[in-house]
Parts: sequence; structure tokens; C-alpha cells
Amino acid sequence: MRKLIVILIAMLQFLPSGSTQEYSKWELPEGALARIGKGHITGNIVFSPDSKMLVIPSSIGIWLYDATTYKELKLLTADVSNIVFSPDGLMFAANDSSDNSVELWDISYDPIQMKYKTTLKGHTKDITSIKFASDGNTIATASEDRTIILWDINTSENKYVLKGHTRKINAIVFSSDNSMLASGSDGGTVILWNTETGDQIFMFKAESKDKHYRNAVSAVAFSPDNKALVSLTYDGSIRLFDVKSGEHIRTLKGKLYGGQPEDYSIAFSPDKQTIVTINDNNTELWNFKTGKLHWQHKGRIHISPDWSRYASAKQTEIEICDMNERKLVKTLTDFKSRYKPLVFSPDGKKLANELGIWDVDNDTHVFINEEHGLIGSPVRFIHDGDTIASWGYKQIHLWDINTQKQIRTFLGEVTAMSSDGTLIATGIKKVNNWNEPYFIQLWNTKTGVGERIISTDNKNRLQLIHFSPDGQTLVSRVLSSDPTLELWNVSTGEHKLTINTKPYNVNSVEFFPDSQTLIGLGDYGIPLWNVETGELMTTLKGHTGGVDFIVFSPDESVLASASFDETVRLWNTRTFELIATLIGHTEKVYSIVFYPNGETVATSSFGGITRTWDTKTGQLKKTPLEHEPHAIHPDGKTLISLGAGKIQFVDTKTWESILTLDNHTDYISTIIVSKDGKTIASVGSTILLWKADNPNLLPVRE
Repeated sequence: MRKLIVILIAMLQFLPSGSTQEYSKWELPEGALARIGKGHITGNIVFSPDSKMLVIPSSIGIWLYDATTYKELKLLTADVSNIVFSPDGLMFAANDSSDNSVELWDISYDPIQMKYKTTLKGHTKDITSIKFASDGNTIATASEDRTIILWDINTSENKYVLKGHTRKINAIVFSSDNSMLASGSDGGTVILWNTETGDQIFMFKAESKDKHYRNAVSAVAFSPDNKALVSLTYDGSIRLFDVKSGEHIRTLKGKLYGGQPEDYSIAFSPDKQTIVTINDNNTELWNFKTGKLHWQHKGRIHISPDWSRYASAKQTEIEICDMNERKLVKTLTDFKSRYKPLVFSPDGKKLANELGIWDVDNDTHVFINEEHGLIGSPVRFIHDGDTIASWGYKQIHLWDINTQKQIRTFLGEVTAMSSDGTLIATGIKKVNNWNEPYFIQLWNTKTGVGERIISTDNKNRLQLIHFSPDGQTLVSRVLSSDPTLELWNVSTGEHKLTINTKPYNVNSVEFFPDSQTLIGLGDYGIPLWNVETGELMTTLKGHTGGVDFIVFSPDESVLASASFDETVRLWNTRTFELIATLIGHTEKVYSIVFYPNGETVATSSFGGITRTWDTKTGQLKKTPLEHEPHAIHPDGKTLISLGAGKIQFVDTKTWESILTLDNHTDYISTIIVSKDGKTIASVGSTILLWKADNPNLLPVRE
């Protein structure tokens, strides 16, 4: 297999380079040409203690950025989800979820020359929290295995294993003098530990009649003088303890309930006068001495390290406010995604999330990261294979194949693209005016210019929009109990007709290739309507479960429908008669691929089983267990499939593997091939580009 890969690399022809960004070629699997996107973010983002570097963990590795120039410094190949810098900034620890360990990376010389130092192994389940002691000599790790381990940084040896919690540990924190460690768990317990001996100093358990998860301790914090300890539980309650006596001082009833427990935080102000509790739904400031709530803010705020100001993310901007007076100071515009957490640099001069960095004082910003879209969402080649379109959450991204740069993004509540890739439709409602109806904006993908608007006259949220193959008709449906579909003329924007889908419970639609017949996909049969008249032509009956997708054969004579009843049915598209029912899968079929000659179809189910069938008789041909077909190469002789995290090229006659592309550092959900067969894209949390110019890549066969 190694020889095959070497041969592949020797034969690969690079895509035109243009102004290719170098980082798109960093840490690629063997044989891959370039990468689109920087991967799905897997954990927290963090500035180095000197504020000069930003570190972001992703599904393909750890991205290091220069926080001054905003340039990429390095991509470290590592599968991590949580990053913590040592106090001196010369090292960082990263949680490796694959084996419940913590990796230590040495950054003492130069970020470019950063080196892996060692791995700390000892936990048997996922690590939930990592903390350095302020002297940099000890690191503490907490885990779902209900233990805390104290490690000697210099020797990488296990100093103590702290046992006492009976449920998952969510939070740990060192006292400022490093003599104590506090921990909180799902069981509602808070334990104070002596870090010199590993002994338990005291334990406090929350008493409540509420469900146990509401008592789960999400965060803990010491007061600046180490005399008090506070804990925050999932129901928003704040409990104060006297560290010396271990006595419970009081409980403050907050209103943070909701959101994810890991997003909760609690901290003291530097002057010890205020306690702040934060989650995505609410922020509360409490007077430490009186226990009274003196300020509340709807949503999450981000407080600068010196507590002089805070940031609050809005839809398209960041508001910077004075922390003492809680008054707006300035607004940072052109903000992306208020749902991605912000973090202040230690010097308080910059704000960052996984998408960009903002200079607070100079009002400047740079976008540093562009995700290609949602994992498992559609990806298409358009514009003669020069552009890739990828679907994200309420958006479509267009990427230039030659440069791997994002060309533009189209936003909308729902989105659709015409078959030829020239038009995009986005469902939009005017901002801050919910009394206005939704409208559909049509965009030119080449220019990014809006061509026309289709007004729906409906205030309900759009559920779907879909183009006919010829691009002349658009179907829309709103999210309501109304079972109607609206058909629109794309060229004029005029309403064509309304189709009542009752009683089929239609969830999505498709068209026949000639664009004259509309197909409803839902729970009760497969209805077919005439696009010009709206008349119900027939209903394809037979499935005993809902139908969620269909595929046409290359000559358009056969329609294959996949159902939750674990079968695939083949229908004659001229007579609408059932040709065959493909029975054999024991789980839902998620992939149907017709061979170019139309005589064979391959189906794959969630159980990892792939079968091939004769499309005329419905008879089973072969069950190649290791191959999950995703596409047929235009040569008609090669099946491109996924198997065990590898891309495999399989001879469709012998079912032998011709070539395997492996060494992937990322999950792959699907594979697409350009129309000319010269470029392949494997899609996961990023898009990898491969050159597949037959016969250079694939052996010529008789």
C-alpha cells in the first residue's frame, strides 16, 4: 500500500497555485493537494500570558496565531479539546480526548520551533479541567473518573491522586498561594484539598429537594485573600464557605439556570467586593459582604483582566462598556457570530473568538478563521469545477479552488442553490421588524449581486426553498401547520401556484430531471404533482416508513427511494410502476449510488453494510462489507468509497482496491467528484482537495 501512495504522489498534478495561502498546505495527508477551511473548533481559545499569541484547538490540530500581525504561525498535529498556558507562558497543556491524557508542549524558544514535551497519563475517563499552579511547578487534572491528579511539571510524575468525589468532577482551582485546591462535582459536593499532602481538608454537599443535576457544581473560586471559597451550581445558586473553618456562610439564589454547565463561571473582583456569575443566559454581580444582587445583565459578558471594562456580543457588533458605571464606551462593528465565546487578551487590549481578533482601542479587526460549513452538510463543485459551495448554519460559502480562499458568503434563514450553480436563494426577514413577511432574495453567485426579490407575504418562518433542475421554478414552504407548497417563477419573481400537500406530511421536495414533476418526501407515500397545473398525478405507494431521499439513475428511467423501513424501492419513471424492492439492510439506508450504465446500484446503511443490486431484477449482486460507496468516477469503472477512515478506489468488476488514500487526521463524511473527474474533494470538518486525473491516478484497465 505504501508503494501505491508513493506512485500516487509522483503522479499527482498540482492545482494552479495563484495566491495560495501557505497554511492551506500545512500538515496534509499524503497525496492531498490543499485544504479548505481550518477545521471544527474542539475547545477553548486562549491567549498566551504575554498576549502575543492566540491558540485555537481544532479537529485537524492546534492553530497558533501571532496576535500582533494576525498571521498563522504553526499547525500542530494533535487531537485536543482544552488548552491551558503555564503562568510563565513557556509551556501549554492540552487535553487529548483520544486516550484521556494531557500533552505538554514546550514553547520556551520560539513558537515556530515549538516541541512536544511529554504526555501525562493516569485518568481512565475524559478530562474535564486542567489548571497550573501559579508557581508553574504543579499541574492539576480533573476527570469524569471522579479523581484529581497532581503532577510534578519538572519530572512529569504523578504526585497525588485525590479521591473523594462520587460523581464527575467539573471544576478545580488553586488558591493563589498554591497551598490548597478546591473542586466541585456533579454530585453537588465541594472539596478543599491540601496540595502539599494530598489530604482532604473539608467537604461540603449541597442539600436540596431539586433534581440532582441542578445541584451539580459548575464552577469554584477562591477570594483574592484565600479566606473564602465560592461555588456555583447549575440552578444558579452561589454557596460561600469559610476556608479556615469549613463552615457554610450563606447561599445566594441566582437566576442563571439554563444553558450548558461547562459554560458557567464564577469569579471575585480584584478588590474582593464583588462576585460575578456568568452563563450564556445571564450575568449577575453580587456584593460579597451583604450577599445582595446589585446588577444583572441578560446574556454573557466578558470582563477585562483589570475589571475596567466588559464586552457584550450583539448580532453584528461588540459593545465595550465601562465596568464601574456599566455605560457604553464604544462599539466594534463587523462582528461575526455572537454565539462563539469571546476572550480578552491578558493585557486587555484585544478581544478574540475562533473567527477573528479585534483591537479594542484602535477599532480594527481581522478574521483569522473560516469554517467551511457544517459536518455532513452538502458540498458541490460549481462554475466548471473552479468553485466549491459548502453549506453552513443558515449560510452558503463559496471557495476558490485555485487559491483555497473564501470568495463570498450568502446568509439566510434557509438557503438553496440552482442546479447549474449560478443562483442562490436565501430566505430572509428584515432585521428588527418581525411584523414584516419573509422574502426570498435571489443572488448571482459569480458577482454576489442580488438579482430579484420574491415576497412570500407570510410572516411564518421559512422551512424550505428548493430550485427545479432547469432553474425556472422555486418551491417554498413555511414552518407552520399549513401543509401548502408555494411555487414561484424564478425569472419574474411571480407566484405560479399553490399545492396542498395534505395528507402526505411532506417534509422536503425534489423534482423530476425534466422539472415538470414535483415529488413530495414525507411519511405517507410519495406524491407526484404537475408543476404547471398543481394537479396530483399519482402516489408511489409501498414504503411502510417515511421517505427522506431519492436518487435518479443516469438515464433518468429509474427512481430509487430510501425509507426508514430499511428498504430501497426502484420505480419506473415513465409508468410509475414499482420495479423492485431491495430488501436486506437491517438499518436505515443513507447512500444510493447508480453505476453509469444504470444496470447496478450500490446502497449503504448505517450499520456499515454495502450491497450492490441488479436494477432490473432487484437481485442482490454482492455485499462488499469494507466499502461505503459515495461516488462513481466518470470513467465508469471505478467506485470511490470510504472505508475505515480511508478513501478507496475500487474496481467495480473485481471489487479489488486499486488505490487507498489514508493517513487522514480528520473525520470524512462524504466525497464529491468534479464533472470532468479531475478533482476529488473529501469532506469532513475541512475539505481536502485531491487530483484524480484518470489515467494518471487510476490504472488503465482493458
